Amino acid sequence: MYRAALTGKATIKGNDLTVSSVLVIDNDVSTSSGGVHFAGDIVIKGNVLTGAEVWAKGNIEVDGCVEAAVLTAGKNVVLKNGMQGNGKGIIKAGKNVSGKFFEQVTIEAKENVSANAAMNCNITCGDAVNIAGRFGIIVGGKVQALREIEATIIGNMSETRTVLEVGTAEDLYG
Repeated sequence: MYRAALTGKATIKGNDLTVSSVLVIDNDVSTSSGGVHFAGDIVIKGNVLTGAEVWAKGNIEVDGCVEAAVLTAGKNVVLKNGMQGNGKGIIKAGKNVSGKFFEQVTIEAKENVSANAAMNCNITCGDAVNIAGRFGIIVGGKVQALREIEATIIGNMSETRTVLEVGTAEDLYG
């Protein structure tokens, strides 16, 4: 009988048994491949397709693009590209969320959210939202942060409804 000092993915190579706290997925994650639930960190080298669910107790990192999926991390969510959520995409993070862009995504982060662009998103975070870089634009949706919201451009000429809220959380004194 073996007992691991940490929770993770067990692999056997020859006579060696190793347990890794990082799960690396080299392919796309989709509904056909099933949801991914892991007690450590998850690194996805491909895309996360519509309908897929990814849950990690640690961090989630995606090298490809994310469609209308659900990502839930106990720590950080890092998207090397971005997410086109089609109104159904959800990201929940115990710490920070970052990506190149977010479009039609609901984001809940306990700490910070950062991106190059946020379009028609509902973002709630416990610290700051920083939309900067090449575009630095927030257009449409609702963005809430306790400390600050920073962007180069907010809104657009077509008057897409864009709501920003900065300040105290309702349950702060509750």
